Amino acid sequence: MSKIDTTGRPTRGAKASKVVVVNFDDFECPYCSRMHQTLFPEILKEYGDRITFIYKDYPLVEIHPWAMHAAIDANCLAAQNNDAYWDFADYIHSNQREISNEKTPQARFDAPRANCRQSGSGMRSTGSPFPRAKNTISTLQSCKRA
Repeated sequence: MSKIDTTGRPTRGAKASKVVVVNFDDFECPYCSRMHQTLFPEILKEYGDRITFIYKDYPLVEIHPWAMHAAIDANCLAAQNNDAYWDFADYIHSNQREISNEKTPQARFDAPRANCRQSGSGMRSTGSPFPRAKNTISTLQSCKRA
């Protein structure tokens, strides 16, 4: 574990555990999405008090150009709040098919933001896809683009 730098990365589950799972994630990868939806909540529900999950970015930009933008957005949220990162990751992975079906790269890029605006995210409103982010829209808008 000491060979993988996980400094500052979002964690989920037990804060200090003997078992640590480091996942290299691509927000546009359908296989990563399926794994994420299997891993959470099932494994976390059963073993969450005995395991720590850490996500690291691994966007395969050659085949998933939008994944880099999603990783940047996720990290902007993580800098604000660890739980906001997980809200975003859960949302992207559970809605990936809809996001990927957008016609243009810009539409895929804008899809999570549009959902924030429609649901009122940033005001901790009920039904927000990112309920633990203090101000999701302004945070995402301020993110630098890769």
